[in-house]
Amino acid sequence: MKVRGALIVRVSGMAVAASLVLSMAGMAGASTNHHKSKQHKPKAKVITISAAGKQYLAIVTPVNATLNAFVTRAKSWSSSTTNSEALSDAQPAITALQSAESELLADQWPSGDTADVKTLVSDIGPLSGDLQGLGTINLLNASSWASTFQRDASTLSSAVAIVRHDLGLPPASGSG
Repeated sequence: MKVRGALIVRVSGMAVAASLVLSMAGMAGASTNHHKSKQHKPKAKVITISAAGKQYLAIVTPVNATLNAFVTRAKSWSSSTTNSEALSDAQPAITALQSAESELLADQWPSGDTADVKTLVSDIGPLSGDLQGLGTINLLNASSWASTFQRDASTLSSAVAIVRHDLGLPPASGSG
């Protein structure tokens, strides 16, 4: 199946939206410490807002670079671009998004920001799934796919804005 011209424009736009979206943040994993005879409450590592902001940027910078590379590839698509070629072009972005999910969940975040980070992480999966859907788009479902992608990108973008605010970072720019 070939990716058609109207879809190319939409996909190029969605890829740009995705790069804006991913100035993401993460959440902390709690650990439990046990003594021989006493059980202690989990002791969370304390992280400053500034350190969390730097940590967040370290996670999302490579993701944004990968998404920007995808945008460049998507802009070169033509009516002869196949679904498998589009999916192949998207695969590094899908992998980067999935990696960001894992890293964000594994890292420690200020306790007041954990819920927002969890929301952000939960909003990554749908966008990644949308990109995986590039392998099955056809003329009958291209418009629906593009609408779903735009909705998911917008949802993730909102979560990103909240987490960036929580971490004292400026709003995301076109480069993340």
